[in-house]
Amino acid sequence: FSPVYIDDLVDGIALAAGKPEGSGQIFNLTGTEQPSCNEYFGHLARMLGKTRVRVMPTALAYLAADVLGGAARLLGRPSELGRNTMWMLSRRFGYSIAKAHRLLGYAPKIALAEGMRRVRAWCESEQLI
Repeated sequence: FSPVYIDDLVDGIALAAGKPEGSGQIFNLTGTEQPSCNEYFGHLARMLGKTRVRVMPTALAYLAADVLGGAARLLGRPSELGRNTMWMLSRRFGYSIAKAHRLLGYAPKIALAEGMRRVRAWCESEQLI
């Protein structure tokens, strides 16, 4: 799970588009940290006044995602919920930005806690929370 704050993402895209080293390349652009999903979603839960994120065993999450995602699709509703989504969310590793750093000089600046503080401020200003 490799979240990135939008300002850092835009900086990385601009670097890749503006440097010859970026031509024809694929880069991973992530934030300064590789938090667990529990940590990341914990930030979002606290924004909503919740004290914790509920977790379940991975095998049960696979089954629930397959059933709920499949039911949504049967009802004609688009859904990305399924086993692959749960696999992505249960991984315990992030993506390396070494290539982006080496070739482009990419270096994310916004730490997770600061990014989440900014997200919360924006959500409040838009009256979403």
